[in-house]
Amino acid sequence: MRPNQERWTRHLRQFPIDPFLPADDPVRDFDLFEDLLKPPPTAQGVPLSGLPSSLPERDVTGETLLHLLLAKRPPTPAMVLASLCLSPLMPWGAQIGRNLAEAVVNGHFRGGVLDALPDHRTLWDVIRQPASSLPQLRLLMDQICIRLSVGESLRMRLQPLQPILVGDQSVSRRVKRDRIRGVKRGHCV
Repeated sequence: MRPNQERWTRHLRQFPIDPFLPADDPVRDFDLFEDLLKPPPTAQGVPLSGLPSSLPERDVTGETLLHLLLAKRPPTPAMVLASLCLSPLMPWGAQIGRNLAEAVVNGHFRGGVLDALPDHRTLWDVIRQPASSLPQLRLLMDQICIRLSVGESLRMRLQPLQPILVGDQSVSRRVKRDRIRGVKRGHCV
């Protein structure tokens, strides 16, 4: 407790509680007064920094899957590859990831940092390889999932996309139709 709070707490404890109050009356509960003495932002669950006490968790698996799918569509933005380099789900260490990301941002996409690590180099080559068709996309994503320790969770995340990845025309037409309707209504899709 802050010094000011301690002083007020001592002050409130000096006053006797009315004996005619019912036993279950919240005024008899001194903890209620202590809660009232807390600084208003803290009492509302917002620390003085303005940030919530617990930050929302990142969906690292979802982010990585999104970046992997974006990397399959040419031309691949360098920031997508750099984000994949820095992903905690990649098998290489943090420093190697930073070095690789820096090289990618500087325009060196070949991954020379990974030359000493042949398995990681193979994964990097598969990540960089664009997919020109749905079967090739499925094959490349499967190869990536095999090489990552979280491959099964990535596969689970890909399950809802299977009709699109298989090339189900009814799903593709529905997605296209919904996109067109969204654009006609003025929504960005």
